[in-house]
Amino acid sequence: MEDTAQTRYDAATAAAYDGRAPVTIPGYDVMHRLACSILRQALPGSARLLVIGAGTGKELRTLGESNGEWSFTGVDPSGEMLAVAREALAGNGMAERVQFFQGVVQDLPESPGFDGATALLVMHFMPDDGTKADFLRAIARRLRPGAPLVLVSQYGQRPSRAFDEAIAAWKHYQLSLGMTQEKVEEGMARRLRNNTYVPEARIQALLEEAGFDNVERFFQAFVVGGWSARRAAR
Repeated sequence: MEDTAQTRYDAATAAAYDGRAPVTIPGYDVMHRLACSILRQALPGSARLLVIGAGTGKELRTLGESNGEWSFTGVDPSGEMLAVAREALAGNGMAERVQFFQGVVQDLPESPGFDGATALLVMHFMPDDGTKADFLRAIARRLRPGAPLVLVSQYGQRPSRAFDEAIAAWKHYQLSLGMTQEKVEEGMARRLRNNTYVPEARIQALLEEAGFDNVERFFQAFVVGGWSARRAAR
């Protein structure tokens, strides 16, 4: 889920999201394939997975189509996005393996029943005033000990030269894929205005404080990063 606050998606925006995301988000398809590979390595058999920010079902399709023994709970606050996901999954035979939940992860029953979780392009929407920490703790409380989490978020140190150069390179990436200068500038201004960026060290600290260990970065594309972690046994 990317580009604006999740609750602002209307039906038309939700329907257009899958076509727009690979152009606006660097490494969009790759990050999903990498997430699938990490989870397959950690969960070789049947598993029950929590997909946070399920959106239009991109993660659910990527994970479910190649892992027939996995079942899923897809959580998203946008009913319009979930409607697109339901329609997509109805056509690929996955519908019976997916339970949809409109809301946020904190609204789910609190029990460590999930074998793994993903949270792709969600956490950068949250301020670092305890909201990010509460989000990660809520995920941890719903995972069994040792369960993997795959987290992808925009991040970085603001202000810094490295961050500014990465943003400039991201703009060139979008232009190279045919976006207009106006759309690129508009979208980037919205991200910088609405998203909360924290350094990688802060993300690692938040994960560890929430109850995760074995934190490793597996993905990097400008200011978009991906980390894998495990729910600590304690």
